[in-house]
Amino acid sequence: MSHNRMKYSAIMSLALALGACNAFFTDFEEGDGSVDSDTDTDTDTDTDTDTDTDTDTDTDTDTDTDTDTDTDTDTDTDTDTDTDTDTDTDTDTDTDTDTDTDTDTDADEPPTVLSVNPADADFELPVSTTVAVEFSELMNIATVEAAFSLFCDGVSIAGAFSWTGATTMTFTPAADLPESETCSIGVANTALDADGTALVADFSSAFDVVDLWTVIYNLSTDEQIAGLDVDADGNVYAVGWSVVGATGQDIWMAKYDRHGSLLWSNSVTGIGANNDNGNDVAVDSAGNVYFVGAIYSATTGYDIWIRKYTPALAVEWTTTVSSVGAVADRAYGVAVDSADNVIVTGYVTISGEAANIWIRKYSATMIVQWTQTVNGASDGNDVGLAVATDGSDNVYVAGNMYNGAANLLDSWVRKYTSGGVESWTDIYDGAANDDDAANGIAAKASGEVYVCGYKHTIGADADMWVRRYDSAGSVVFTDYFSGAGAYADVGHDIAFNGEGHYVVAGETYVAGQGQNIWINEFDEGDTSAAAWAIDGSSSGNDLATAVAFDPLGNFYVGGTLNQASGYDFWLRKFDPGGHYVE
Repeated sequence: MSHNRMKYSAIMSLALALGACNAFFTDFEEGDGSVDSDTDTDTDTDTDTDTDTDTDTDTDTDTDTDTDTDTDTDTDTDTDTDTDTDTDTDTDTDTDTDTDTDTDTDADEPPTVLSVNPADADFELPVSTTVAVEFSELMNIATVEAAFSLFCDGVSIAGAFSWTGATTMTFTPAADLPESETCSIGVANTALDADGTALVADFSSAFDVVDLWTVIYNLSTDEQIAGLDVDADGNVYAVGWSVVGATGQDIWMAKYDRHGSLLWSNSVTGIGANNDNGNDVAVDSAGNVYFVGAIYSATTGYDIWIRKYTPALAVEWTTTVSSVGAVADRAYGVAVDSADNVIVTGYVTISGEAANIWIRKYSATMIVQWTQTVNGASDGNDVGLAVATDGSDNVYVAGNMYNGAANLLDSWVRKYTSGGVESWTDIYDGAANDDDAANGIAAKASGEVYVCGYKHTIGADADMWVRRYDSAGSVVFTDYFSGAGAYADVGHDIAFNGEGHYVVAGETYVAGQGQNIWINEFDEGDTSAAAWAIDGSSSGNDLATAVAFDPLGNFYVGGTLNQASGYDFWLRKFDPGGHYVE
């Protein structure tokens, strides 16, 4: 009896439920309720139907009530799942659409010039410059070469083409470009890509070829350049001496722009008609300029002379250093480190010891940081001739040291830490046990050092030599150069460009001409890249005493040239490949 009632109750419940469903669909068809809401419900119902189907499979377990409850729970869960699924689908669709759009756009765009080397408005380019043009697409090579042009001062430049793939073209002129000219690069829009699409527009850019020059300057009877440096803008500073009538030999300083025009000069004289001389110059990162040399005083003799000029070439301060008594003290070399500290070397005369090597470091505000003096064992004349710094502000000094009658002068090189502590020392005596000297020094940022000078060989006069040290002071190589006959060949200065090349400036003997200016460019592996011997118009001695690089790799050599008027200042600019004009 109770089972029949339960069955009846179940049937009635089912009938009521079906009636409610019919009412729902009837209301939908009549337009009752929100259409948007009903549509969402319909979607959920379809989903529920799938779920109910799965659930009906399990409904044989007499748990109809539990199934209904589970269905409600499943419906909520399914709704969340459907939402996540819809979101993922939308994201995938958007990504595919973007990708297709980009691909279609690229295919339709005309080719462009991505880059050109030299860049537009570049200046001071070597005469051996090549032109490289990079395109955005694979190009039709024949049409690009036909559309390309290079003109210098209105003259078309011939040359040869080469390609990297079909996107980068390089044009190599058949001859050196004319110096001091503006050159124009052009690619017409007749250039086509591999699909036949024309360049988006005509392309053009321009660059300036390096201005090369030589200055021969006659100020008085005799003149000589002894030191050079170059600032960040390519201005060249020179220092030396000139002979001027009643005042004798005076310190002479000058500034030239990168075109060789004289911008400024000044002379300084000591007391009376004595031999004052400027020996070296250095420019710091702010454009301040430091000149060093020696100047005569009536009470103390020749004193070390140091002067600082502002970038506007106003005198900021001058200092002199003098030993006790009327003796000779001189500065021969100056350098600045990365903090614009100033390091000066030369010699001071000490009673009973003769000349001692002298090194002093000043702060950027010219406060003395430390001083070192070095006296050889034989109490002879020991002289610091050149100084350089590396990337860690270590200090390197080159010069000569007297080692007694048996050895005479020997070349001397020493490294100090930035705090003035000795790291290593090398003393070199040539086979002839005659005078030897280290005249010039250049340091790489890594601490490797190049030194030039001369050494005497048995049966000959002095031979020029170059020596390279590693950062620990070990000799990497030593190279020698000997000119014709038993005459002097001397390296006076050396400079390193930071990119694998160094230049030595000095003198060599040429029969019938006397001493000639001698310049040699080497690569870092000690292979000579180029060499020059330069003779003045008279048969007297000519020599190069200074060399410096500018930031673009051009280098400048200064010295003296024997002319009919006497010994004149001589200054020449070379491009990185060693090209120059007379």
